[in-house]
Amino acid sequence: ADDDVVVLDRGRVCWTGPTDRIAPELGVVSVAEAFALLTGSP
Repeated sequence: ADDDVVVLDRGRVCWTGPTDRIAPELGVVSVAEAFALLTGSP
């Protein structure tokens, strides 16, 4: 779901949670952003 977030740890998804936990400075990004980072797609 678009409102889910993930934490990237060395390129791997290691956590999911509610949007109120989104904190880009802590490495938490949207699923779309995480997918782009993991796949190298824009």
